Amino acid sequence: MSRQYDEHHRSVMVHEALHYLLGGRIEGTYLDCTAGEGGHIKAILKATNGQARVIGLDVDREVLDLAEQNLEEYRGKFRLFNSSYVDFETVLRQAGVERVDGV
Repeated sequence: MSRQYDEHHRSVMVHEALHYLLGGRIEGTYLDCTAGEGGHIKAILKATNGQARVIGLDVDREVLDLAEQNLEEYRGKFRLFNSSYVDFETVLRQAGVERVDGV
């Protein structure tokens, strides 16, 4: 089944998540363990004027393809991995990330 962005899912509690994660910072590295179609990743990058870096994980390759499309304007500021959240430490090592500023 082929989907288009926003056809089935809308990110929720975006403002609350941004307030908690960013705390007024505009730089940092963040981890989204259930990246889906990229809604929260896009919100982080937009709120930080593209200054943040985000690593996104999801087990669904199809939604990650949608996320790539949705996040096109922020190319180079995010990396997406087709992986489960339980493997986040392995993914961070693969990405060369030693620490994150928020999850």
